[in-house]
Amino acid sequence: MPDKMTPERALIVLNQCNTDGRIKVDRQELKEAVKMASEAIKRRIPRKPDNDGFYSLLVCRACNCLVRESYAFCPDCGQALDWSKHE
Repeated sequence: MPDKMTPERALIVLNQCNTDGRIKVDRQELKEAVKMASEAIKRRIPRKPDNDGFYSLLVCRACNCLVRESYAFCPDCGQALDWSKHE
């Protein structure tokens, strides 16, 4: 098993599981690949930015990076941003 799970390695491991035959993947490596994939998928679910509470600036809830309403994704972590208004 490689020392560090990378996105490229995670895709390889997950694709190895997409088979009708017996899966030949290291269990720990599979757990790491699933965790990495899960975190990436969560970033695709839009989240409303948060008010920083001090200067009334908008920040990404995932990483606290400053964001603008023109951003569809946080420029720092890639979190999808939801700019819809509450109804």
